[in-house]
Amino acid sequence: MPADVPVAWFSQGLRIIDFSNPMRPQQTACYIPEAADPQKRVSSNDVFVDSRGLLYLIDRMSGLTILERT
Repeated sequence: MPADVPVAWFSQGLRIIDFSNPMRPQQTACYIPEAADPQKRVSSNDVFVDSRGLLYLIDRMSGLTILERT
């Protein structure tokens, strides 16, 4: 059974990490939002998953992005 954990990775956006084997965590998905003008990089610093599985990614520069994993 996968143990996927969403992680806000600052300039690397959102990463989904599978910790089903804690000795070998693996990235299973990622999303990097576009940097808001005039910024050159993103600054994602929080992620929340609701009961429907929607991911809410907060970026300090570009605001809120709502994602659905497919």
